[in-house]
Amino acid sequence: MQETLPISDWVDFITDEYLDSFVKEGGTSVKFAVAPDELRPELGTKLEAQADRMGYLFAQVDAVDTRIHMPQDLFFCIAQQVDWRHLARGVIGRLAEEQGYSTGGVEIDDAGNIYSAIAEANSSEAALVFQHLQPDIVNRVFKNRRMARDFRAAMSQLCLRENTRANQEYSGQPLLDWL
Repeated sequence: MQETLPISDWVDFITDEYLDSFVKEGGTSVKFAVAPDELRPELGTKLEAQADRMGYLFAQVDAVDTRIHMPQDLFFCIAQQVDWRHLARGVIGRLAEEQGYSTGGVEIDDAGNIYSAIAEANSSEAALVFQHLQPDIVNRVFKNRRMARDFRAAMSQLCLRENTRANQEYSGQPLLDWL
């Protein structure tokens, strides 16, 4: 009979050895878990909860449904699970905080203009907030060579397109469709 490691112990090991140190410091790693069908939901739930606690994105890929030996299929499976707009708005929020803006009460998941929300939280004007954050978006996202060129171009455009007026339709949808 083959011995198995309890799921909680495996998640603790992955957290200690990879997520809390190596990955947190910029490393990358791919780990495979082979679990009986009845344990897969529990494994996914525990890993997702751990990722949430650590501020990581979580994507689950199952070789039953995805041709994981095909890089494009693996990427598409993961990309479909990412809320790209939420991610872009989170980048804007972090850049705003680094610039000294208060982001308390600013809802990242709200579909409204995040620059206006940040401005309102700081008794300022949206155009001024956008003007202050635009160089950071260019320097920290668009010029970030740790990311693929096409991706950083798309992500910086998503950040910039969050500056929509109340009567304007969100113009980032083609980028979201591409991603």
